[in-house]
Amino acid sequence: MRGIVITVLSLASICLTGCDNSEDLFSCVEIEGLEAPPPEVESNLPGLHLEIDAIDLTWLYYRDVNSNDRLPAEAIIMPGAQTVSVEGMRFRGNTARYYPKKSFNIRFEQPHELIFDSRRMNANAMYADASMMREHLAMGLFHELGQPAPRTRYLDMWINGIYEGLYLHVDRVDGDLLEYAGFNPDGTLVRDRSRYHGASPSSIFGFALSELPEHERSGYLASVFDRRGQPDWEQLVELVLWVEGATSGEQFADEFEQRIDLETFIDWLAIHYLIADVDSFGDDYWMYLDHEDEHARWVFIPWDKDLSFGSHTRSGFGVANDFFTYERAVEGGWSNRLVWLFLGTPSLREALDDRLQELMHETFDRDYFAGMVDSTYELIAPSVNRLPCPDFVLHLKNHHSAQGVAEDHTEVLLDFIELRYAFLDRQLNAADGQPYQAQVDLGGAQQGDVLMLTDADGWTIARLELLTAPTLPGLLSIEVTENQTVAGISRSWTLDSGASEFSAQLSLYYRNDTHRDDPPDTVNWYTGGETATGEQWRLQMAEVDEVVTVPVEGSRANPFSNKVSAPVVIEPGPQAFVLRIPD
Repeated sequence: MRGIVITVLSLASICLTGCDNSEDLFSCVEIEGLEAPPPEVESNLPGLHLEIDAIDLTWLYYRDVNSNDRLPAEAIIMPGAQTVSVEGMRFRGNTARYYPKKSFNIRFEQPHELIFDSRRMNANAMYADASMMREHLAMGLFHELGQPAPRTRYLDMWINGIYEGLYLHVDRVDGDLLEYAGFNPDGTLVRDRSRYHGASPSSIFGFALSELPEHERSGYLASVFDRRGQPDWEQLVELVLWVEGATSGEQFADEFEQRIDLETFIDWLAIHYLIADVDSFGDDYWMYLDHEDEHARWVFIPWDKDLSFGSHTRSGFGVANDFFTYERAVEGGWSNRLVWLFLGTPSLREALDDRLQELMHETFDRDYFAGMVDSTYELIAPSVNRLPCPDFVLHLKNHHSAQGVAEDHTEVLLDFIELRYAFLDRQLNAADGQPYQAQVDLGGAQQGDVLMLTDADGWTIARLELLTAPTLPGLLSIEVTENQTVAGISRSWTLDSGASEFSAQLSLYYRNDTHRDDPPDTVNWYTGGETATGEQWRLQMAEVDEVVTVPVEGSRANPFSNKVSAPVVIEPGPQAFVLRIPD
């Protein structure tokens, strides 16, 4: 069977020479960033073993990737070796269908506890997410606040006896999920898909529905929305027309609360800002209304959170890239007039800002995320770290990025939270100052404290985790200036602690924003070209003492979050550092 599939799919370079579990991994396949395979560890996860006829499997990968025709399969779920009848399977997703590692929609003939007593499995490949945690963590935030959101479950997948990767099942948004969330499962449940039907603007809350004849409005919405069951389209028409004709202000606030569940909407909006979800206001949500209850209000349910926690599309690279961003303003997007009106109403904006502060500093602080990331990584690490040969034939690897550096990918999530929160604090509490200059008060700082040096625009220049307490109070300042003599990052970082002295783990952040499609303007300080990582793994922090450049022992680069870290002694007066690639 394997020979047939590989021949048709042009995968003949993979594992056809009798490779086994030998240490000579690169004789099997060369993938950027691969290190020696980790020791064999048993998975912590349930396993789905799919058996598919060789011809059907070949056809699944050979036909149009957008085909939704289901092909037959059989399944065994581990542990327990439970045989489950499969009604059919196909690829799923939009962009995801074009990645080498496919996501699957699998329909079982009977409900199963693995997928929360549903018949429908959405097995997301997470190919564009090198951390393999974004969707799981994002949905967890909604659940933590008691908001309706899909449940998630990790699983390992085998196809015809070959391990094909770590997957995440994401609950289908349907009547089963509504019932689990305590809602009437027979209510109106719809998803805006205007942008896939050539509509402009891309959100229905920007479309001039009033310009259509009255008798065509419901039909138009039905043509550009996904739905479950039998929606009350007239209720949706009323909502869209109201948004079209409304203006920001207190009347809008009053009318908003009459139509939309305010508490749920604020949390829905706030979480999207915390995780900087790129697609949040376009089509990455469902709308629900219990139209059998005359007092019911619309509820927004999140969906598709893979473009979050620093991920962003880049021209020429697409979504599956290693670029990193956190500077996404608290603004609307996707021509979503409902969000713009909300943000333009002072009382609603104040309520959102207050909630953001509460969530950042009390509910979802760094310790919360550190616990969630650590526990999730512990769960999935054996699966994330599986490398080719004899694993992976249909899918070359678990995700698009460098393999064997899972801890670096995981670290990015915590880097993102700290940097994102510092950025949002600047958005919510404006500060004076120049770009690439910042200062922080050392008064009261103790060993173990973390100091973020963030400029007035919200870009963090440096982070210091204090290894000893400062000897004196005062201001610690930093400035980044151009330095074209450096091979690596063409800048110098100058810190000045006044008369104080202390030691710290210092992280310096640099710009690598090539091919970015939205503000801030494209800025790249890396001298090695327009790449996300390149030779940045070799970057080394060095201190400049007059004309002598001295490497800092213990330097460590993580290009995934554009930083270099090292333990340093901060001495009284100015100190200059550079990030260079050694000769």
